[in-house]
Amino acid sequence: LAVQAKQSAAAQETEKSKAWKEKFTAAMEDDLNAPKALALVWEAVRSAELSAASMQTLTDLNRVLKKYPKNRIVVQGYTDSTGSDAINNKLSTQRAKAVYDFLLGSGLKTLSITYVGYGSSNPIASNATAEGRAQNRRVVLSITANEKDIK
Repeated sequence: LAVQAKQSAAAQETEKSKAWKEKFTAAMEDDLNAPKALALVWEAVRSAELSAASMQTLTDLNRVLKKYPKNRIVVQGYTDSTGSDAINNKLSTQRAKAVYDFLLGSGLKTLSITYVGYGSSNPIASNATAEGRAQNRRVVLSITANEKDIK
């Protein structure tokens, strides 16, 4: 039963990652001028480890980002509201750094990339439900094209 639940959660995460990747890729190809954002949702509580699905999404994203080496990227980590602010701030920074390290480790060349953790601030869903907390455990990549690439 636990194995089935884990497989089901992994399949759901894979579908979410695919949807975000498709949306981001289309947006990046359509309009370089507008800032873009991609979010990776963390299923695991108290973990900064990237899932296989997240690594695949980042690998695919890297293929698009390599076309635009002068982008500015900010990797922003968030947590749900469980745990103390001190724990959540540290965990959100660890999540953002995990994505940052993965992108750089897979050959990303960009003008500027930074990471920051925001803890449980800026929730996108209610922390009163398990679904809402899962949505709040995320890393967002905010990507802005270099103006010289647009002209």
